[in-house]
Amino acid sequence: PPLGILYLSAYLKKMGWNVQCLDMGIGHTPDMTEADVIGISFTTPQREEAFKLAKSFKEKVVVAGGPHPTHMNDECSANGFDVVFKGRGEQHLNHFLTGYWPEECAHIPIDDYPFPDRDALPMDKYHYEIDGTPATPIMTSRSCPWDCAFCAKIDNDFQMQSAERTIAEIEHIYEKYGYEA
Repeated sequence: PPLGILYLSAYLKKMGWNVQCLDMGIGHTPDMTEADVIGISFTTPQREEAFKLAKSFKEKVVVAGGPHPTHMNDECSANGFDVVFKGRGEQHLNHFLTGYWPEECAHIPIDDYPFPDRDALPMDKYHYEIDGTPATPIMTSRSCPWDCAFCAKIDNDFQMQSAERTIAEIEHIYEKYGYEA
């Protein structure tokens, strides 16, 4: 499951927004969209499909996010996107929707994010198992502490989730969904 999208959904719902998540990779289609603001998260190999999709939403505000838009914002703007966000999108998207742009937008401490909104997508469509037991991935850090020459990371704000938060998330997943994490 796309954890980035599920983190966005959880954060925006916490801020009071009505959120709909679709994943074209599991059979959702653009005609299922009910929103006026459309966010599309994608990687470089998905860019052509994302550009085509963005152009199909003529009467909507279309926002790009994810790895490719983070590094290729001009290309995204030239290919159908009205707004392009770089890096972590939770606060940026909320500020965009409210129309309030603070001078500084400090990163939220990783332990302060709500758990990913795993109810926003049909988790059973992802068929993720470990030794035959339904499972789901968790994210225990953001960014990276290293400076590898081949990497295109955007910031050095590495954050590791606390052990307590990791255990709480595993327990939450197991209690709510019966999944291993």
